[in-house]
Amino acid sequence: MLDASGNTVHTHFLNIFLYVGIARLQVSFDNLRQEQKIGTNEFQVRGKVNDPEATLDINEQSVVLTEHGDFSHTLLLSEGINQIVVRASTAEQHVNKTIIVSVDTDELILNMQSPTEQEGYSQSEVLFKGSISDPLASVIIQGHQATVDAQGEFYKRIKFAEGKHQVFIDATNGYKSVRKSVSFEVLPQPLSFEIFSPVEGAEFDKGEVTINGQVSHADAKVTVDGKLADVDSIGAFSVTLNLDSGEHRLQIKAERNGKLVEKYLMLKVRASSQSEYIELIQGGVSEIITYEVPLTSEQRALVRRYSYSLSLRPYGTNFQILRVYGTRSGIGFDYQYSASQNAAIDRYPIELTLTLKDSSNATISSEIVDLILVVQDDNPEQLDLEIISPEPNSIINSNSVTIMGRVNQVDALVRVNNENTDIQNDGTFTKRLELSDGQHQIMIVAEFEGQHQSKIIPISVNGSTPRVIVNVAAGQSVPVTVNVSTSQNVMSQVRNLFSQFSNMPAGVKIDTTGASFVDSETIRMSYNLTTQNQISGAEINVVITLKDGADNALLDYPVIFEVNPR
Repeated sequence: MLDASGNTVHTHFLNIFLYVGIARLQVSFDNLRQEQKIGTNEFQVRGKVNDPEATLDINEQSVVLTEHGDFSHTLLLSEGINQIVVRASTAEQHVNKTIIVSVDTDELILNMQSPTEQEGYSQSEVLFKGSISDPLASVIIQGHQATVDAQGEFYKRIKFAEGKHQVFIDATNGYKSVRKSVSFEVLPQPLSFEIFSPVEGAEFDKGEVTINGQVSHADAKVTVDGKLADVDSIGAFSVTLNLDSGEHRLQIKAERNGKLVEKYLMLKVRASSQSEYIELIQGGVSEIITYEVPLTSEQRALVRRYSYSLSLRPYGTNFQILRVYGTRSGIGFDYQYSASQNAAIDRYPIELTLTLKDSSNATISSEIVDLILVVQDDNPEQLDLEIISPEPNSIINSNSVTIMGRVNQVDALVRVNNENTDIQNDGTFTKRLELSDGQHQIMIVAEFEGQHQSKIIPISVNGSTPRVIVNVAAGQSVPVTVNVSTSQNVMSQVRNLFSQFSNMPAGVKIDTTGASFVDSETIRMSYNLTTQNQISGAEINVVITLKDGADNALLDYPVIFEVNPR
């Protein structure tokens, strides 16, 4: 080493051996690795040395190699942490390595609290609950991963169809496994239904009202005030009624195999078939409306003149009697409304009074006609409901499900599974639901100025948290990648990403190093995990959140980093 003036500061000699034509001596193991957890005191280790002429010692015991360099050796281990020292030598080379393993000979014990054997359930959702002697073990129930807490208690809710079931519960900690089974019966489910729209107390301008809902059994018969509803293959039903003005208490019934359930729904109709409903577009004219004043033949013969009056004349509108004529049963009137281009858009209840008089100006008959005049935009836009995410029949790998959609009327009322949802200025809405594992029908309803749009999105929820295995030694850093997948509609809105880590062992650091699109439905998150300490069997909880440009959460994706699993 030289200083700035070129003077020698330090001299050191390094011996370098170059082996030409000689392969590097290597020892490999088939069933032994660093930080391995072993469930027996006598462990048969197997492996290979790439030079059959080499000598091999394991824990200072000579091991015989076959002509191909293979070996098998019984290790005598003690409970707890063990060091396995491996030395291999030839005339030219020497290899030394130390492998750390832990021995735990305790039996893996799985206890089930529920369901009990041959139990009958009156509901489709069954709670699996129990305990495992090793809290770091994983518990799989019918392909669904259960949540295991620090005390080894686990639980999982799973939905089953009616009938008898045998379910296997598997637990493993990487070196020991245990399986149990339980048989139970999901009893015939009680008949039930939900009303999605309209909501209790809803008010309507027209007497034409559509009732939407969901019945538990698709083969059930559903009626609303005696009118048979259409029920599809997933139990969604719909029926349209023509109601008179006033308040109504609708009776909704569902019947199946002699079973009957019923509910009542209160709503109000401001106009109906008894009121004349007149739609008028700015700058346009209405249809010609006909009304007949009933008279006897004697009264009709006395009619000489008529008059009319309106309780309200909305700005920009004009009323005109087009024709008055005799009929077999009275006097008929044809009338029409027109509107200027700047007529005020609104709904107007109006009373039209028609009066018939004789030659002495005495009143023969006077009739009041209830009108509902609705002045509409000359370029009206129909209510449109779009569901962005999830797509129908999606499989959601989280019990937290985000429903995203858009309506073209920001003043519309939107409900998701009967819960009101806020609408942003651009018409988008987001609703997060907490759902159990199994099949679900998500009902989204939008209402605006008498218009109704509804959609049903069937999805499957599997909340089992995915796991990523991370093997890292003390003082090292390793890259970790996670693929986050969701629908193309959601991915197209992603502008920001956020990763949150919890249950971090001491001395562990995780840095986010990048994110890239794999395809239109998948983002690959890249991390660098560094540990200063020797870690075994740690589980780090990670939640990856995808956000849009307004920092709204689009998706929470949970994952577990299993660091040096046992």
